[in-house]
Amino acid sequence: MRFEPKRVLVEQHALDYTLGYKLYNYFKTQDGVEVKIIKSHNRVPNIPSKTPQQGFFEAKRTLVIGVRKSEKFQTCKPSAHYQLPLATSCPGKCEYCYLQTNLGKKPYIRIYVNVDEILERAKNYIIERKPEITIFEGAATSDPIPVEYLTGSLAKA
Repeated sequence: MRFEPKRVLVEQHALDYTLGYKLYNYFKTQDGVEVKIIKSHNRVPNIPSKTPQQGFFEAKRTLVIGVRKSEKFQTCKPSAHYQLPLATSCPGKCEYCYLQTNLGKKPYIRIYVNVDEILERAKNYIIERKPEITIFEGAATSDPIPVEYLTGSLAKA
């Protein structure tokens, strides 16, 4: 499934990265896509809706483009040692998915444009754990595949 957002919210600082600038310009040319600059990907303005249900579905059609600032990766037991934070959430609406309750108030899809920095942090975790093998989970809090055509993050990882 390829994610086609209805609205795109771009963190101002994301424009300092090649990927952020490229995505901003790409979405500005897409008919029917609302594009706004926001101060922080952690402070997403209210997504228009009249009911909580409508808000949920509108959020699922919203893409937030940001810069991941946290130095630490979350643990991801039992499937991996750490999460690989390339994206959060998913455009799917699967009733069985734990993300529906885990990200219930923030179901919008968020991607990070500082992929090289994130992968450098992953490399440091690998070095710290040597000679043990370090396993990362790329989909613990997201489904990065629907946005891969935009980011190329999985291919790069």
